[in-house]
Amino acid sequence: MIFPAIDLQEGRSVRLYKGDFAQETVINPDPVDQAKQYEAAKVGALHLVDLDGAKAGKPVNVDIVKAVRAAFTG
Repeated sequence: MIFPAIDLQEGRSVRLYKGDFAQETVINPDPVDQAKQYEAAKVGALHLVDLDGAKAGKPVNVDIVKAVRAAFTG
């Protein structure tokens, strides 16, 4: 199976270049909107990554993860 990922940093969906937090590309400023796009494309599952949480050593984007989960029923 292939699972699309939404990597969360500062409330946005991003991709990091070689894992470098300073080299990001914003994929979508609204991760919930991105999840809805995946759902419209009939994606069955998502992989969410709290990059801020990984850096801090504790969950940071909890509210966004909950909002994505509520919006995505895949």
